[in-house]
Amino acid sequence: MFKGERGSTLEYLIRIIIMGLGGATILFGILAALRLQGGVLIERIGRMGF
Repeated sequence: MFKGERGSTLEYLIRIIIMGLGGATILFGILAALRLQGGVLIERIGRMGF
């Protein structure tokens, strides 16, 4: 995945940013909803994704 260090890493970062802009709002909404229910699910998601 990272054969051409700068080229592929830049593409990778750009894809993360593009996906992140859309996904961050969704994830933020989900995390906010889960936080109202309690912190257990948030901890599990945090360990998996972050």
